[in-house]
Amino acid sequence: MQGEDPLQQKIALQEEVRLQRKSALQRRVTQVKEDARLTCQCQRTCRIFEKTELAVVGIELKLPDELKPCLVEDWELINKHKQLFQLPAEKNVDTILAEYVTFVKSQGKADNKEYSVDELVYGIREYFNRMLGTQLLCQFEKPQFAGIHPAYPHIPMSQVYGAPHLLRLFTQIETVLTHSLLSRHSPMRVSRYLHDFLKYLAENSTSLSSASNYKVASAEYCCQALSGSANHSLL
Repeated sequence: MQGEDPLQQKIALQEEVRLQRKSALQRRVTQVKEDARLTCQCQRTCRIFEKTELAVVGIELKLPDELKPCLVEDWELINKHKQLFQLPAEKNVDTILAEYVTFVKSQGKADNKEYSVDELVYGIREYFNRMLGTQLLCQFEKPQFAGIHPAYPHIPMSQVYGAPHLLRLFTQIETVLTHSLLSRHSPMRVSRYLHDFLKYLAENSTSLSSASNYKVASAEYCCQALSGSANHSLL
């Protein structure tokens, strides 16, 4: 506005931006609370992933050394050798998570006031199913996903995909958690619980999957995958 002091203009603009962010946050919190009412399990999950405010807190996850070769092999089989992980997986994500729950409870680490292993695996499963199609696939795998998803319309992909894609989640989940709705006191605990789970995966890495779970894609599939997009930024 002509004649208005530049400082006042800047203050007014900052106030407008602040109000917009506040409004967006309130809408997000309202939506999250509504989602939390959908199931009793979701309400319990809120103890870890508290839906109270947007806390921009980084959670650093260190992947165990035993799991790094698994990720490298997975990437090379798909992107260099044009192989596909066979679906449905022999041991799917839900099975891996269920076995972890059994393991934790067998060790006497059952539910307590601060943490429930059931809540943790529920959160991991939710993240996996939400992120798979958009963030966890190589470009070469996208036609496979496009075919498998409608083939199992009423089944979560955590019951179709297996360990390799679950491991990929933990190369991406830091970014997600950084922008998650976390309470002020939960990030360090969530990080500790996730590291415990990664340690379990590392100790059982040989039983999760192997190169025999991949098969070379057909020539027709390769043509479809390579012509589907010129964007080769994978993983």
